[in-house]
Amino acid sequence: MKKFEFEFSDKFYEYVEELPIDVKRRFRKVIELLSSEPKHPSLRIEKLEGTGGIYSVRVTKEYRMTFEFKEGGVIFLRVVGKHDVVYRRP
Repeated sequence: MKKFEFEFSDKFYEYVEELPIDVKRRFRKVIELLSSEPKHPSLRIEKLEGTGGIYSVRVTKEYRMTFEFKEGGVIFLRVVGKHDVVYRRP
């Protein structure tokens, strides 16, 4: 199966650096699964209303990541962080 490639928002790496260690471990697993099977049910992907194509994926109970599907098998990673913060600026 084809793996998807990732592109990142300008601040995405900063968001990742702010994650607690245990959340970073889970984040890596989510990224691996998202790259190979972006429709896998365990990711709990939701399309965010009123955003024109931005999706949310569950990293942990408290943390989410937003992204967009782009042409050519690219997933654009936007924001990762606590649920409430991410949904304020997807």
